[in-house]
Amino acid sequence: MSSDKSSIYPKLIGSGLSGFLEVGLFHPFDTISKRIMSNENKMIIFGKKSNISEIIFNTCNKTPLITRCIPLINGIGFAMMHRCN
Repeated sequence: MSSDKSSIYPKLIGSGLSGFLEVGLFHPFDTISKRIMSNENKMIIFGKKSNISEIIFNTCNKTPLITRCIPLINGIGFAMMHRCN
C-alpha cells in the first residue's frame, strides 16, 4: 500500500514539469513561427539589411534581449489555464 502512495509523486512531478516546459519552451517558438508565417514582407536573414529581428520581435527589436523576449510569452496566462483544464 505504501508503494502505491509513493508512486503518485513521480507522476505528479513529471506531468507538472512537462506542462511547464511545454508552455515555457513551446509557446515562444510557436509565436515566432506564426510571426514568420504571417509576415507579408520579404524576409532578409543575413546582412546589414536584415529584418528578421523586426519580424520576430515586432516593435521591440531595438531593446535589450530580455525586454524583446517578453512579448514572445504574451499569452502565457491563457496557455497555463488551458493546460490546467
